Amino acid sequence: MKLQDIIQQAKKQGLCEEWYNEMKRYPTLETLCRMFFKGDDWALKNNFPSEKMLYYFRGETEQYGLFLDASGKVETMPKMAFFGYSNVELNYGDFSVSSLILRGNSKAKITAKDYSVVFVTALDNAEVVVEEQDHAKVKIFRR
Repeated sequence: MKLQDIIQQAKKQGLCEEWYNEMKRYPTLETLCRMFFKGDDWALKNNFPSEKMLYYFRGETEQYGLFLDASGKVETMPKMAFFGYSNVELNYGDFSVSSLILRGNSKAKITAKDYSVVFVTALDNAEVVVEEQDHAKVKIFRR
C-alpha cells in the first residue's frame, strides 16, 4: 500500500477538494497523520483510516500519535488515537492538555493528576477507566 492509495481512498470517501489537494501537495505519512487529528470529525464519521491502512504502516504511525493494537504503558503525546484491540495505560500530569481518540475495541486506563486536562472521544466498543487526582479533569465524549 502506498500513500497515494490512502489519498485516493480518502477522495472516494468524500474528502473535500481542499484537503485532497493538501494531501497531494504534501504526500507524507506525517502530513496524513497530522490531518487525521486536524479533521477528526470527517475521519471519525468515515471510519478513516481503516485498520488495514494502519496495519500496513505499523511501526511508523506511532511517532505521529496513531496506534493499532497497542498494549501496556504508552508515553503520552498531546494528540493520540488508538484503534483495533489496543489496551493501554496512559498517565497525564503537570499542566498538560491532551486529546485522545479510542476506536474499535480499544481500552484505556487513564490516570490524570496535577492540573492536567484530557479530552477523550470514545467510539465503537471502546472502554475507558479514569482516575483523576489533584485538580485534573478527564472529559469523555461518546459517539
